[in-house]
Parts: sequence; structure tokens; C-alpha cells
Amino acid sequence: MSKQKESKHISIWIPDSLLKECDINQIRYDVKTRSEFVVMALEFYNAYLFNRHISEYVNVEILNRMEGMLDSLEDRIGRQMFKLIVESAKICRILFDHLELDFDDFDELHERCVKEAKHLNGAITFPSSMRGKKLAELDEED
Repeated sequence: MSKQKESKHISIWIPDSLLKECDINQIRYDVKTRSEFVVMALEFYNAYLFNRHISEYVNVEILNRMEGMLDSLEDRIGRQMFKLIVESAKICRILFDHLELDFDDFDELHERCVKEAKHLNGAITFPSSMRGKKLAELDEED
């Protein structure tokens, strides 16, 4: 009752198509009356006009949630990369110790692997027939 006392009754002209959309949304969003729906719509639109950009009004919550999701993803990727680096370092150390390589051989291998990675553009695939040809071509360039 207190809201009715604070409110004014007015008459407005609304196109039938817009009124139908309002009725559908009123049901969809569980709004009890048309008046309540119109008041909510006007409050939203007034806030939009006040901010001059809907992105400043609507997307603040979406932006905050996405930043949180990206932070979580960044942490997870960082942990996975750390695990990958540790495993790669272990394999490298085992091979280096077992094969008794000297640093010059290791540096040469590193350079060849960098060339191969650049040639493959970071996408490692293993088509057996093409792989041998491409590696041979890279060795010939040396």
C-alpha cells in the first residue's frame, strides 16, 4: 500500500507489439503486475541514461566475473606449465647424464630444436612421411 501512496497514476500510449513483449517478459521474469514491470524498465533506462553507456551500467558485474575467471585460468595454466617444465628438465637431465653429452653438443641440439619449432610454428605434429623430409631440409640449411 505504501508504494501506491508514493506513486502517481498516469496514462500512456504503447504500441500493441511492445505491450505484448512487456507481458511476455513480465511472465518470464516473474513480475506481478504491468506497473511493476514498467517501473523496473524505467529504473533501468534512467540508470542507463545517467551513465550514458550501457556497458558501464550492465557489464560491471560481467567484467568482474570474467576477470576472476581469467585469474583462475592464469593460475591453472601457470601451475601446468611449471609441471611441464619440471618434467622436461628431468628428461633433459637424464639424457644429458646418460649420453654423457658435452655442452657444445647440447647447444647444437638446442639450435636445431629451435629451428624445427619455428618451422612448425609451434604446432608439433607427427606425420611420419613428411616429418623425415622436413628435418632433412632443416639439416641441409645448416
